[in-house]
Amino acid sequence: MSVFKLPLSFCDDLQKIITQFWWSQNSSSRSFHWLLWLKLCLSKKYGGLGFRVLSSFRIALMAKQY
Repeated sequence: MSVFKLPLSFCDDLQKIITQFWWSQNSSSRSFHWLLWLKLCLSKKYGGLGFRVLSSFRIALMAKQY
């Protein structure tokens, strides 16, 4: 992820898998989302859980290479 710019569709699919892991008890039933994903992506200092927004994180890793 730090060498190649991943497509946004791949980042979205990966983020969907992560959200399903945190919110779904099983794959067949729908789940209730208690908080917005962007709220969970806030740093712990600001009340979030510190999850990363993958579409922004991939750009930050690319910038780190230069």
